Amino acid sequence: MVAVLPFGLFAQEQANNSTLKGIWALKKTKHADGSIIDVPVGLFKLFDSDGTFSNVRVTPKGTILTHQGQFEIDGNDGYTETIQDQTRAAALKPMNTKQTHLKYKLSEDGNTLTIEGEILIDEGKFRFMLYEIWEKIKLYQDN
Repeated sequence: MVAVLPFGLFAQEQANNSTLKGIWALKKTKHADGSIIDVPVGLFKLFDSDGTFSNVRVTPKGTILTHQGQFEIDGNDGYTETIQDQTRAAALKPMNTKQTHLKYKLSEDGNTLTIEGEILIDEGKFRFMLYEIWEKIKLYQDN
């Protein structure tokens, strides 16, 4: 899910788990045919500096926690999610607990995150090529 944006090496080299801290909105993904599509409003990823994350979907009926767990980024482009809890009501098969075949890119300004790679499902029996573009949400502080 994403537009082609210039990504800075500086942001990538200085990255650690606190780099991603915040709330991110999913903006784009790819269809199986490789076409990039916009994502409707309502999908969010919450990162904390302690290395935990949660994915939520906001619907008119309420908010659904789709999955959560631990994440880790390295100084290059590696991104790992270890899923500790997944509801994934829409999925027929659960994702593997640890997803290690993922890469990330962070824009130079730190406000656009691209995650892509291979997602393993049902103990690796099925594979899905993930491509997501997330935009960091700017929080308003009422003083």
